[in-house]
Amino acid sequence: ALTLNAAFGITRKAPTLAYLYPDKAYFDLLNFDNSTSSYGTDTQHFQVITTRIFDTVNEELEMSKTQKIELGLSGKIGQVTYSIIAYKEASDNGYSFSKAVNTFKSVPLTIYPALKKADYPADGSLPALKEPTTYQYLINYSQPGNVAVHHQKGIEFDINFGRIDAIRTSFILNGAWYESEGYRRGYSFWNKNKATAYDQYPHMGVFEGDLSGTSHYRNFSTNLIVTHNIPQLGFVVSLTANVIWGEKEWNTYANDTIPVAYISRQDGKMYDFDPAWFDDEAKAAEFAGIDRRNDVDDMRLLIEPTLPPLICFNFNVTKQFGDYLDVSFYAQNMFRSTPLYESKIYPGSYVRRNSNVFFFGLQLTAKIK
Repeated sequence: ALTLNAAFGITRKAPTLAYLYPDKAYFDLLNFDNSTSSYGTDTQHFQVITTRIFDTVNEELEMSKTQKIELGLSGKIGQVTYSIIAYKEASDNGYSFSKAVNTFKSVPLTIYPALKKADYPADGSLPALKEPTTYQYLINYSQPGNVAVHHQKGIEFDINFGRIDAIRTSFILNGAWYESEGYRRGYSFWNKNKATAYDQYPHMGVFEGDLSGTSHYRNFSTNLIVTHNIPQLGFVVSLTANVIWGEKEWNTYANDTIPVAYISRQDGKMYDFDPAWFDDEAKAAEFAGIDRRNDVDDMRLLIEPTLPPLICFNFNVTKQFGDYLDVSFYAQNMFRSTPLYESKIYPGSYVRRNSNVFFFGLQLTAKIK
């Protein structure tokens, strides 16, 4: 008998309260501080702070949507049963906190100059502040958004060879091939300070795509499960050989060095950017803070090859006491195989695989009928 299956589904997930009612964004801007000054008395030391508060609620937040399609085939040949399933799943508007163009605000920052010894009254009263200077200061915060993207696809199979009565042993072979990718859609933002003076603070660079890149993962693994019965002793012994035939993880990047636009610290608005400005004597200094060309590692573009096969044996023995009690002993990664893998990109750098896959224990199962 041969059975074909097909399915298509859409799942929508409502945002949690953390996304619906996020905390406000608070910024304490320091206007004046003489708390560490060696002049004056403790009662003459104080700070002047301006607090800015912004609402981070996103009124355009949507319910996240996941779409999945699945095709399956199953059947039986003699005592052997089998099934194979292929699937593809995509979510393009998952929830995440992130920055957006409208979460950058240019605000006035008033700075009072430091006081000299002569500015502190001898009677211990508070000193008078001097004439301040006001700068435009660019601040930003994160808000909930539908920016998380995750795609995955795979093939799963299961073959049950049934029980061979002559040796009281059954064999099952299953496995899966899996591939996924994830990234954050929309703009990314980056800058660096080239000076400490407020009037020389940089604009904010606006870049296409996720500066962290698109993460990719691929895996192909199988499990061979052998189960043996010893009815005279009431024992059931099973051994699972898990083999990861190929595993690979890597990142890919778009244009993450040259911005496509910038947000001005003067007014908080976004403007188009011309890469030629980096080499323009009149503009180079103004936009040096959004130039990433010398701030990224070219090694990030190199991809490690697929990891070599990795095998792990799991053991389980169960003693049955009548119909009411089972006692099981199990050992995961029974041979404690934790091989070292040397990076091909960074020779001399090692990763220990299966480092956390080793444990054993005893399990009691009572049945109430």
